[in-house]
Amino acid sequence: MAPRIRWIQAAVVAVLVALVGGRWLVVSTAGRLWAEALGVGATHGGIRQLQTALLATAFVAAAVWCLGNLYLVYRSIGSVHVPRRLGDLEILEAIPRQYLLVAAAGLGLILAIALSHRADGWWYARALTRFDVPVGTVDPLLGRDLGFYLYQLPWYRTLHSFATLLSGVMLAITAVLYAAVGAIRWAKRRLHVTYMARWHLAGLLVAFALALFWGYRLEPVEYVAGIHDVPADTVLTGVRIPVARMLSALALVVASASLIWMWTARPAVVIVPWALLAVASFAGHYVVPAFAGAVRTPEELRHTAVEERRREFLQAAHGAVPEEVAIQALASSEPRAVARHQPELEPAPLWDAFAVRVFLDRVADPDPHARFLDPALDVYWTGDDRPVPVYVAARQLDLSAARQGGADLSWDRVHAGPFTSATGAVAVLAHRVSSTGLPLFVPDLSRPDSAVSGVSELQLEHPEVLFGPGIVNFAVVAPGDRGTVGVPAGGLFRRLALAWVLQSPQLVASDAVTDTALILWHREVAERLNRFAPFARFSGAHAVVIDRALYWVANGLVSAEAFPLSPAVRWRGEKVRYLRSSLVGVVAAATGSTTVYLTRDPDPVSAAWAQLAPEIVRPAAEIPSALAGHVRYPAELFATQIRLLKESWRSQPTGPETAALGQGLAGTASDRLAPYWWVGTAPHDSAARLRLMAAVETGEPPLLAAVVEGVVRRGAYSLALLKAEPPLELPGPTQMAVRFTRLRPDPTGVTGAVRTIPFADGVLSLQASYASPGDEHVAPQLAGVVVGWGGAAGTGATLRDALHNLQTQAPPSGVGAGQWAEARRWFEYMDAARRTGDWTAFGQAYERLRRLLTGMPDTVP
Repeated sequence: MAPRIRWIQAAVVAVLVALVGGRWLVVSTAGRLWAEALGVGATHGGIRQLQTALLATAFVAAAVWCLGNLYLVYRSIGSVHVPRRLGDLEILEAIPRQYLLVAAAGLGLILAIALSHRADGWWYARALTRFDVPVGTVDPLLGRDLGFYLYQLPWYRTLHSFATLLSGVMLAITAVLYAAVGAIRWAKRRLHVTYMARWHLAGLLVAFALALFWGYRLEPVEYVAGIHDVPADTVLTGVRIPVARMLSALALVVASASLIWMWTARPAVVIVPWALLAVASFAGHYVVPAFAGAVRTPEELRHTAVEERRREFLQAAHGAVPEEVAIQALASSEPRAVARHQPELEPAPLWDAFAVRVFLDRVADPDPHARFLDPALDVYWTGDDRPVPVYVAARQLDLSAARQGGADLSWDRVHAGPFTSATGAVAVLAHRVSSTGLPLFVPDLSRPDSAVSGVSELQLEHPEVLFGPGIVNFAVVAPGDRGTVGVPAGGLFRRLALAWVLQSPQLVASDAVTDTALILWHREVAERLNRFAPFARFSGAHAVVIDRALYWVANGLVSAEAFPLSPAVRWRGEKVRYLRSSLVGVVAAATGSTTVYLTRDPDPVSAAWAQLAPEIVRPAAEIPSALAGHVRYPAELFATQIRLLKESWRSQPTGPETAALGQGLAGTASDRLAPYWWVGTAPHDSAARLRLMAAVETGEPPLLAAVVEGVVRRGAYSLALLKAEPPLELPGPTQMAVRFTRLRPDPTGVTGAVRTIPFADGVLSLQASYASPGDEHVAPQLAGVVVGWGGAAGTGATLRDALHNLQTQAPPSGVGAGQWAEARRWFEYMDAARRTGDWTAFGQAYERLRRLLTGMPDTVP
């Protein structure tokens, strides 16, 4: 080969190495600088070191394994000939052995890279093994602490998968290569294997059998952890687990037989044991358990210890065991009874979030290149401790609108000029309107009761929104005295590295980038928090104002694939059996300062990461009191908990009412379960709080079955299930929406969601309607409010007016039609209890029916 060609090849290789290595170097450097700017450089550096060590170890192990095995194949090859034509003659030409060696080395390196290139993702499982504190709860099947499933099992499965992959792939490739060169052949009705190939394949079979042995030993804990999706019943304890242990012993026998094959040329010595293992594995995993389950009755399949503790593990895995609260309500409750709840309804929000956003985008935004983010409902407190529900909405730049408007979107203006950030936010009272039905604004949230009728900006010390949801571009800003968190541009080499990472050569050439300028990237809140705390996933960022500073607060969730006695749920495209939220992320909108706090009563995985990464996760005691009151119930977890409640009610009914609830959830449309935020009290909680609620309907026509509520109390998350006891035919949100449509004087316009609010003695339904003119420059306004209680309904311009009109609908004296309908429902429930033999429910229904008809309590002892 000519020297010139060699130089060209060397140059190409050098360029490729420089590109790959340079990319890795600049990405690592940028990540280190970003983490150091946020004050978590040591922890992120430790994570990078662990990732590098795992990747290097896995690559070296794979390279030694693959190259060593392929070298043995190379040594066993005498020569390889390829056909070649020489004139009219066809000859066989031997391939030089150095070419075979280079090919073997190349194939080995390619295999090593393919088998180990994802090893840096093992850091999560490896880091958790350093936290060996027991949870204190053991599973009822194997008696292992939950900490084993959360902290140890993921790493064991990772190592086992890697070992199985290495041995299995190399065994298959080696067998194919030996067959290709004739070391394995079928002749005279017999399998012939050369001496060298037999020794080599026997060793690989031993390695693969030991990997299978390891897998069979792990199978019992994988069964209990739900990895194989098998039910936790008596078939599991009586068949699957013993079979797994039997297969592990058989795998050792097969490994021994493979070892013996090294010294005997009889293929049956190895073929028969492996065939027996394959048949036994298939039968043990599929045939025998299926037969054992088919011959047992449902009662025989039930594992008593599992059923007794299933709710305990459901709570540990998902926090999905709610506090059950009974509502003693009549479908025809006295309308005047709602008067006693008027003080509790004082902070009730009237406005829907979408209506507030439409209003703000049409009227409150003087900048045509900006739009408002979704308003976030929150509670702020007055000086005399009165709760005030407020929507806070921050602005966000809309570069699409700017582009359509012909704005100059040069690099300097987008990344270092006026289009770097939006400015300002507004606060709107959620429970009051002006005399014309327009929103009232709060300029100072330290005094939330000081509302004004005109559009008023929030008084913020730094109104720039440099960080927020949906911000994807990086920014270049001048350093100031407000403590903006960014990476100084520095000298030429640092700028080159940042320009490569951010794919922006202008960082080197632009005059707007000085040596002291700060480069800000990862400005999107969820992405920033995900990178700040890479062991969690954040979502649902909402705006909060504390001491005249705008912050973004988001819930952080942790998950695990394996957890005992826990159903699997789909979450962000993955199947998980453990999903909890005990982390709260906070990002300052103006400076980018980022903090993650642990909540009170944390889940085990979040607590583990708080111990492993104290630089990232602050303890719950450090949460500022002003911030603690603005922590929301995680909406993403709430949606998962509702799905789990649906499955548990449907699969394990404990009575007629639970069965009906499960059937209703099973056939409930998603929009009927759409959650909504509410500010007020609850039958089991007299404090006014921000509550995430969802009404559950059942039957056709849809009736109200229950209300699920998520709330933060004393710094911890609390889930509650509020349902009528005994169950009644209360109209659900779907029916109430139809009734409210008939009651509204003007059926045109836009209506908000029907919100179902349970009280101890009744259920209130509320819906707001809005006049929305077609002109996009005309502000929508609150057209009216409709409320329903106990079969009666009232309308008004405000909630107070609607409640007043509702209370004036007093029923006539005597037993009215509504009461007779209620009496019929109680009689039907009493008759259903008689048919099912539920005499306790029969007595309750009889007593309620007697009270309804006589109005007198039972005086007979």
